[in-house]
Amino acid sequence: MAHRQFPTLVRYGLIIPALLLAGLLRLALDPALGFYGPITTFFGVSMVVAWYGGRGPALLTLLLGALAAAYLFMPPRGSFSAAPGQWLGVTLYLAINFVVVLLVVYLKSSKESAELNDFRFRRLLEAGNVGIALADSTGHIRHANPVLLNMLGYTPAEVEAGELRWDRLTPPEFTEITLAALRQVDSDGLPFGPYEKEYITRSGGRIPVLIGLVPFERTPDGPLTGAIFVIDLSPMKEVEKQLRLQEARMHIAAQTAGFGSFDLNLETGEEYWSPEIKKLFGLPPEAAVALEADRLPIAFHPDDHKDVLQAVQTAMDPNGFGEMQAEHRILQPGGKEIWVLNRSKVVFAGEGANRHPVRHIGALIDIDERKRLEEALRANEARLKRANAELEQFAYVTSHDLKAPLRSVHGLSTWIEEETAPHLSRDGRRHMQLLRDRVAYMDQLLNSLLEYSRAGGQVSELKSVATADLIEEIIAEIEHPPEFRVEIVSEMPRFTTDAFHLHQVFRQLLDNAVKHHDRRDGRVALSARDLGAAYEFTVTDDGPGIPGECQEWVFNLFRQGPDAPNSTGTGVGLTVVKKVVENIGGDIRLESSPGEGTTFRFTWPKQIPINGSCPPTRSSDEIPA
Repeated sequence: MAHRQFPTLVRYGLIIPALLLAGLLRLALDPALGFYGPITTFFGVSMVVAWYGGRGPALLTLLLGALAAAYLFMPPRGSFSAAPGQWLGVTLYLAINFVVVLLVVYLKSSKESAELNDFRFRRLLEAGNVGIALADSTGHIRHANPVLLNMLGYTPAEVEAGELRWDRLTPPEFTEITLAALRQVDSDGLPFGPYEKEYITRSGGRIPVLIGLVPFERTPDGPLTGAIFVIDLSPMKEVEKQLRLQEARMHIAAQTAGFGSFDLNLETGEEYWSPEIKKLFGLPPEAAVALEADRLPIAFHPDDHKDVLQAVQTAMDPNGFGEMQAEHRILQPGGKEIWVLNRSKVVFAGEGANRHPVRHIGALIDIDERKRLEEALRANEARLKRANAELEQFAYVTSHDLKAPLRSVHGLSTWIEEETAPHLSRDGRRHMQLLRDRVAYMDQLLNSLLEYSRAGGQVSELKSVATADLIEEIIAEIEHPPEFRVEIVSEMPRFTTDAFHLHQVFRQLLDNAVKHHDRRDGRVALSARDLGAAYEFTVTDDGPGIPGECQEWVFNLFRQGPDAPNSTGTGVGLTVVKKVVENIGGDIRLESSPGEGTTFRFTWPKQIPINGSCPPTRSSDEIPA
């Protein structure tokens, strides 16, 4: 409206130019009018001011105009001494003009209200995410907003040409529901909906929509007109599709993995137990889950009930983290026991002293097979330990008991040689020497077997070990050519450990490197690396190397490398090394290529618990060679 569009000063400022214009116009017409119609021009400008300035400025213009006309153009001019009849005319003029001004103001206000309503309606049509169409009951769509046009793929020109009709947009299977909605709107004149249907797009595709109908009017001989509100449900339907897909996947995953979920509202008492969890309980999907007085399912095994209840109460402690994880059994109606992993989360509301649990959400995971396998594994491990202990005991007893007759053979051969020496031929003496060599080798083999049976024994004592000093001691102990070099090429650690077994490993590896080297001027390099929880030690030689086909069994008992015919070894040393390293908690591996030497790497934990005794690995009754 005009008086809303212009400031008050501007609206009232219209009065002055309007009166001046009316006065000048009346002066211009004065030769023709004389004393007739003194206020004619002032009547016109009052309506103009009413249209642009509003009611207040118009009424003021009307009053001032009447006074100006009476003073300037009514006889006697220049005074207000007009005859009573003339003032009656002025009064009548004011009354008529007052009514006219009010009519003008009302018309202007109505026009602006209509324009504003039209503006708002068009904004409503063109804005938002809702498609809107103005249509009639014959199927004709008179107007469609851009949202609906984009939704259906039509243009405004096609709407103007009458190509967009709601009856053509409706698939046949939705015709009846659409006609029923129209009949309902026509009968009661009230809005109808919303209801779901589909629309056919210009390209021939289909989109799901939500429809609402608002009737406007029905002409006496014409169709019912109204507005159609359309919401495209495609995004929502896609989300629903994905949710159904995810739900199906979740259901399949739950069935495959053997877990079920639950959701307990601790405030309302509402419960949800998934079909999978009911299956774990031995119940059909439609069955209710029976609960104890403490709200735990009666399907929980009675022997585990107390522990599970304690775990639940701990999780529901407002001062805690609200998490629960417990393994327990389920007792099905038929008596079958199933192990499950109970993992859940408690949701709290409130803060501080007002913090309290409101929901308990979690899952029960079927771990029965795992528990059975663990039980079988523990049983197999126990049997294996017993078998290993029996095997080691057998090896120890066998090797120990064989030493007595072996000493007898050695002593007898020595006596025979001494008594018959003058009568023995050269071949006889050679055979006797060969016999003693075989006895010595047999003794060495028995000692190695004893060492293997005792290898990796439990730790009885830990002490501080300077690894470099330990290696120097071993170098001094083993036999090697003067030109053979054993070097430490990195800083070696000092730490508290099982010195006896570490000495055993280094001695076997160094002795093995010297014994199997193909040159007298060979070289062995030792180094160490800190791995955090353990040290990695490396023993590298520049010997002949180990062929790939031999590397697979080089740690096996009584297996030797390709130089075995020229070696004095028994094939036990590396087996002992592997057993000691693995029993202590480390691992060992080798890297080798023919002609490029061999590298042994083994890890040794920094922390080793004392858990028993470690018997010596050297026999005290060795047979002299």
